[in-house]
Amino acid sequence: MLHTFINSPFKSDFLLFSTIVTKRDAVILLQDGVLLALKNNCFLQKKDFNFKNSYVLINDLKARGILHSQISDFFIPINYIGFVHLTEIHKQQIIW
Repeated sequence: MLHTFINSPFKSDFLLFSTIVTKRDAVILLQDGVLLALKNNCFLQKKDFNFKNSYVLINDLKARGILHSQISDFFIPINYIGFVHLTEIHKQQIIW
């Protein structure tokens, strides 16, 4: 399953999100969801954050003035082509 995280983690049920995502799933951060990718934020410091396939959309980072050096190593920056590729691989999707 592909989990598309589009809202700020402060406006989402992050606890529910982090318990539902499995190691086989992929997570992509879009729109205000890219805030979750910032280094040393309180959400990433939780011990249950263990997403293996985590991505962040480069265009949305740029739109918010976030540099690559400011994002956590948990996330792989991808472009729109990478996002489309993820949607092709994961037929089931859920938006957060």
